[in-house]
Amino acid sequence: MTSMNRPLFGLLIGGLMFTGSAYAVDPLDQLMEESRAAVRDFAGALMAEVNRAAEAGGPLNVITVCNQVAPGLGAKYSQQHQMSIERTALKFRSPANIPDAWERSVMLSFLERSQNEPLQGMEHGEIRVEEGRTVFRYMMAIPTAQQCLACHGTEIPAPITRKLDRIYPTDTARGFQAGEMRGAFTIRREL
Repeated sequence: MTSMNRPLFGLLIGGLMFTGSAYAVDPLDQLMEESRAAVRDFAGALMAEVNRAAEAGGPLNVITVCNQVAPGLGAKYSQQHQMSIERTALKFRSPANIPDAWERSVMLSFLERSQNEPLQGMEHGEIRVEEGRTVFRYMMAIPTAQQCLACHGTEIPAPITRKLDRIYPTDTARGFQAGEMRGAFTIRREL
């Protein structure tokens, strides 16, 4: 289910909508679809790297991908899609992924919604004014996959724990069960 803040959108951008046509395009729908495409590209590339690392050396190699490769992939797809695309979480591993107030609020709403809706594909997008600028913000939930539990679960092997503790001394991204919300992809795009 998609959550969108249409009243604010209409207030801010209503004049941009094509009117008088049977084929009117809602700009918010277009922004949502472009964001989904960016997340698909970023998530697909990241999972390909994670799978290669896991096959080559298991979870210890995957930590390096998440720590060193993921930010570069985020930058690549941000540039390609002309929007900022990153990952964030309520229980974050890296201080670089600390959510802002809006992201935190959306993730808390995802947790509430997940009581009645599947987490897979859960998203939210809206147009807002931030610091005097009109921006589009988008988030898509990231469910915890089974393979993620080696580093994010409740029973993490000692060698992995040691590496995580060394790389992420303030890590709080542990204790998850498969299917729980691990975090979210987050997009910000100035309009």
